[in-house]
Amino acid sequence: IKRSCDNCDICCNILEVRELKKESFCNCVHRANHGGCGIYETRPSICRDWSCAYILNLIPGGEEIRPNNLGLMFYPVTAENNDVGLSMLMGQEVWPDAIYTSDAQKVLNLLSKHILTLVRHYKQEKFTYVGPPDKLEEFRKI
Repeated sequence: IKRSCDNCDICCNILEVRELKKESFCNCVHRANHGGCGIYETRPSICRDWSCAYILNLIPGGEEIRPNNLGLMFYPVTAENNDVGLSMLMGQEVWPDAIYTSDAQKVLNLLSKHILTLVRHYKQEKFTYVGPPDKLEEFRKI
């Protein structure tokens, strides 16, 4: 399945973009009123290289799991690119308490069977994590 962002530009709010002095959880000044990026052709490398798990087809489902519908945005992180040395999916809540909706819980339940997944709660340093028992055990030891 080829997926597209369509009307979703959640990453333009969630991501920290140091080159633009943009903090996480605030709208990018280049986020166009009609959707999309006002500097798409010259956007910083973090934006250029970014792909969420929805676009990468890492989570099964339809439009209901697109970040602007689900309220959670996931992205893969390799063991080499994080402080804990484990491959995982990282997630961000798009709005407060999105993690507690039934659709979000279904996605987390599915992911918990396959991959270590950490979700940062909206504008907090609080995380919820799920995963297969062996991966959770490995994570807890760190």
